[in-house]
Amino acid sequence: MVDVASVPGIGEADVWVDKVPELQNGWRPTGGPPNPVADEGLLNWPIQALTWRTRHLYNRELERRLDVSIELTVGPGGQHATLGAALEVLSLMQPRLRAQSVIGTVRLLAGFELAEQVIVRGLNLGWVRIIADQPTVIIRRGALTIAIDGSYPAFAAIHGGVLPQIAALFVMSTEGTATGRCGLLAYMGGNAQVTPGAGIQNAGGYGLIASQGGVVIALGADFRNAGSDAVRATASGSASVISAILTGAGGAGVFCHKGATVDCQDAILSGAASNGIYCALAGRVNAHNANCRRGASDSSADIAVAQGGTIVATGTTGGTSIATNTTTPSGVIYK
Repeated sequence: MVDVASVPGIGEADVWVDKVPELQNGWRPTGGPPNPVADEGLLNWPIQALTWRTRHLYNRELERRLDVSIELTVGPGGQHATLGAALEVLSLMQPRLRAQSVIGTVRLLAGFELAEQVIVRGLNLGWVRIIADQPTVIIRRGALTIAIDGSYPAFAAIHGGVLPQIAALFVMSTEGTATGRCGLLAYMGGNAQVTPGAGIQNAGGYGLIASQGGVVIALGADFRNAGSDAVRATASGSASVISAILTGAGGAGVFCHKGATVDCQDAILSGAASNGIYCALAGRVNAHNANCRRGASDSSADIAVAQGGTIVATGTTGGTSIATNTTTPSGVIYK
């Protein structure tokens, strides 16, 4: 009878061996620790290889399953040099459902600059948030080289992807091309969330885009001084920018058309070059209590509709392109 309690176990190493040895006819069957050169432990040799592979796979699975929140640091002296590298690590993990949410945090350390594009395609990184130690983080505009639907976004969620929650304030630099260099893009069902006070200032092109069913939630966010529209919603995209700062846009504060929707209630859209709000082609905008005035006094370009646009402008500051509360071929502005 074998004394089970006294039998030693085969050691488990976190090693993936290239092959599992096949026992051959004519070998002398020996037990004990594997040492094939000395014809020792031959019966345990393939078992040892399988044991090592099992331990390797088990450890990788443990790394994927998150039972508690995790934080990774990026930048000088941090765990990763780039934001993309940290997000790649987190993309392999899966938080488990807990009474207290399991959150992945990427902390951008002082001195870090974003010189890459963060593009999430079909993956859900909504359980991750990006924070920063410094008040603003520079985005190197010259590094935005990959085009998506005609724009070059710093952050993009496409084809059902969900970006990490942006909880840091970024400022785009001025080197390189400005045209088309946008801050944030949600495209083809992509989803993005920006926390109050966070956002992307000084985008070369659009501040944010919600297109082809993309959704952006950016309550109280900051997308001021965009080179073109601060918010552009098109083709059934949706943007919620309640109480956001959308001032100083080189185009419109909010541009909404082609069946898109924008909620910019209580937002500040003043100082835009073309329109505070422009809504056309069955777009719908809620601008209750928003400041849409382009200049020092009201203008017909402050709040404008065309081709069936609808704007709720009750309590807003700014003039209108048509008589209010009257349905016209251009659309309707309720005020």
